[in-house]
Amino acid sequence: MKKLILSAFVILSSLATFATDDANTKMGKKLIIEELINYSDDYGVEEVFEVDFQGVIDRHYSFAVTYSKQFCFDSGDDERMSCALYKCQSNAVIDGDAVVGFESESKRSNCEKIAGSDTTLQY
Repeated sequence: MKKLILSAFVILSSLATFATDDANTKMGKKLIIEELINYSDDYGVEEVFEVDFQGVIDRHYSFAVTYSKQFCFDSGDDERMSCALYKCQSNAVIDGDAVVGFESESKRSNCEKIAGSDTTLQY
């Protein structure tokens, strides 16, 4: 009887842990999306496509974030720049105080160009 009660307790504890982790990952995704929307100018993020939970690393919840970012470069003309949207992926972490850490990709070569997104800017 004790083994049965102990087994039931272990199973229920495991289920409670999974439910808590699931709630934490959902809250984490929400925090990351809100952070990227609120500070989109600072991060250069145009649109968030996906936020995937990667696991708990060094007591931080770690997420892979897939997003679009515009990169521009001088097209050789003194008054124009060529720009395009790129699909990038970076990591985001959330610490125990619910502070989001995120650094957007700075090199367009590490991202994939989104077809049909080319534009030219005048300056």
